This record gives sequence, structure tokens and C-alpha cells, in this order.
Amino acid sequence: MLREGNGGCDYVAYVDTFDMELSNAEVAGLCSEFVQAGSHTTSVTLQFLLANLANCPQLQEKVHVNIVGVVGESAAEVEDVEKMEYVEAVVMETLRWHIPGYFALAYTAMQDCTLGGWHVPADAIMNLYTEGMTKDPRQEDVSRFGIGHDHLRIIAIRLVQAFQWQCIDDKPIELSEMDEFVEVMASPVRSLRKPFKVMAIPRL
Repeated sequence: MLREGNGGCDYVAYVDTFDMELSNAEVAGLCSEFVQAGSHTTSVTLQFLLANLANCPQLQEKVHVNIVGVVGESAAEVEDVEKMEYVEAVVMETLRWHIPGYFALAYTAMQDCTLGGWHVPADAIMNLYTEGMTKDPRQEDVSRFGIGHDHLRIIAIRLVQAFQWQCIDDKPIELSEMDEFVEVMASPVRSLRKPFKVMAIPRL
């Protein structure tokens, strides 16, 4: 009953709005922006995840035990992820409390329907407030909101496989958020102007 987008509106690709031929450098610059835009939410979520694990050593140890119990000393692969239930729970809880975007893409009702007791007429455009849904205690499964992809999980797994994450000087990492294009850490784990707030100790 729902489809992504804005009804029957026609969309024009960003690069097609330029009334000129782009140079190789300009095309490379645009490609760089697209890559960064596609990876930024993942990197932000990983910062929150690692900060939480550093703040909670017992939680981190349970994650590591779960990983070792599935793959031993071997490198985890994507097909191993679904077997790591505790890791999945930690990743999804991180996304629930620190979801990168407060709004999902707009959806359009393809026909009259009822959602949560509300009448939605055909062609109505809906913006989904994802934070309101993920932090609603009545919602037990945030995976239905389309967040938490395999690439995020496998990166987190391999980082915990290879390193033990600790707070520097046992000082807990501040987890408050700040509004940018997406929600980010107000005091990032890593900053160009400030020292790292977490140590990565190789596991033997």
C-alpha cells in the first residue's frame, strides 16, 4: 500500500541540473560526496557502538564470547552474522538509541488505507519519524524500520574480534547527540583537534 517517493512527481538527477559538461575532477568530487554520504551513517553508528562497548566492559566481553562461540579464531563472514544473536541484539539496541536519521524517506499511499487507527487517503505523502518509533517501548523489533544492515554488523564484529576497546583513564565516553545532516556524537570518539577517547588494544 506504500511506495517510496512523492506520488507522480518526476525527479531529475542532480548531475543533470548542470547546464555544462563536467570535468573529470568535478565528476570525481561528486563521486566522493556520494561515497561519503553512503558511509557516514555507518561510521556514526559504529562510533556509538564502540563507545558503548568501551563504557561497558562486561557487555563487550559477552559480545566477544558470542563471536568466538560462532567462528572461533576465524575471521567472521557475512553468513555468520545471523548466528550471533547477542551481537545482533547489541547492534539493534545501538540503532534504537542512536538512530542516525530521525526521519525516513517519504512514502506515498497507493490506495486508501488505515495505519494505527488513522485513515490515510490515496496519494497522501507520509514522513516517518523513526526515532519516535524506535524509542517507543511498544516496538520490540526495530529491524522492520529498515535499519541495521549486514555491512554494519560485520564491521562491528571484526573490530571486536581484533581489538579490546577501553576508555582512556577509565573516563566514560559521553554519548550525547548533536544535530548535523544526521545525528552525530556531540563529542566524537575521534576528532582532528582532540585526542582519541578510546583505546584499541589488540587481542592476542
